[in-house]
Amino acid sequence: MTILRQKLINAMKLRRFSKSTQYVYVKAIEGLAEFFKESPDKIGKEKVQAYLLHLSGLVHKFGDVFLLP
Repeated sequence: MTILRQKLINAMKLRRFSKSTQYVYVKAIEGLAEFFKESPDKIGKEKVQAYLLHLSGLVHKFGDVFLLP
């Protein structure tokens, strides 16, 4: 486990986040790092915004996915 990941987990534990919330947050940061192929501590605000825009393009409304007759 990296130092950065452990710091994130420790901060969430101090705030009494549930284990499932901790898992989801860690996975979200992993996704961000994988998208840019960089360590999360090297990713700035602009890249985070670009990643969020990318994610928003992946989310579809129920009606968009299941076309009703």
